[in-house]
Amino acid sequence: MKRRMSSLIFTLICFFTLCSSLMAAVPRVNDLADLLNLDEIESLEKKLDILSETYQMETVIVTTNDAEGKTATAYADDFYDTNGYGYGDNWDGILFLIDMDNRELAISTSGLSAKYVDDRRINTLMDTIAPYLTDANYYQGCITFINGVETYFKSGIPSDSHLIFEDGKKPFTNSYGTPLTAKNYLVYAGIAFLAALVMASIVRAIISYRYKHPRHTVPATLPDRLSVNYTEKQDQFISTHTTRTKIETSNSGRGGGGGGSSMHTSSSGRSHGGDSRGF
Repeated sequence: MKRRMSSLIFTLICFFTLCSSLMAAVPRVNDLADLLNLDEIESLEKKLDILSETYQMETVIVTTNDAEGKTATAYADDFYDTNGYGYGDNWDGILFLIDMDNRELAISTSGLSAKYVDDRRINTLMDTIAPYLTDANYYQGCITFINGVETYFKSGIPSDSHLIFEDGKKPFTNSYGTPLTAKNYLVYAGIAFLAALVMASIVRAIISYRYKHPRHTVPATLPDRLSVNYTEKQDQFISTHTTRTKIETSNSGRGGGGGGSSMHTSSSGRSHGGDSRGF
């Protein structure tokens, strides 16, 4: 019996080790367009591993010569989704794509990263990265992406950060824009039921207490009512004075109408932020 248990435990350990190895085998640098040399790929992978594990945000770089007939944004979203990237239930992470087919760069955000790297920050990143790609300095463009993302993760979520969904309509999603699953609905329904049960119990207890402990009031007697004295008072209107103060408004320092992440739905049905532009 002990031998069987030992064999079972050993088998389970091997299974989970294999699963972990397979998960770790998914690279964070995918140079499908052969724009980087081996030393550059190794350097980028080390930086991406540290960044991803430190902030629990999967950070990925992809290059391609074939966008499969898709836009750069669609290719980036699909590559992230189909390769299983992302931390937690919301697939937290960000992907940088150099698309040589469309001659575009794209950034795709998922889960919590959409709040850290909003539209304004994405535009700033692209402004900084694009000149390197135009000069065919692809490695430096990738380094600039990593440094920029790390800066944004360190500085935290902007105070005015919010998610902006397509056509102004927000689908049934959680706070990170991820579509809700049947499990989410069951959890929310259970919380709502428990909250209703607690409120009903409190109300019932209050009503029961009041019935068991009624208030004793003493009715007013006739002499009490007759002892009330009424007095007459008049207010005389004299004049009025109105002061007006103009409230000044300022739009300086907040270009673009404030922060926010424009969200869209990928072919897998998941929500992504991000954008793309030519170089």
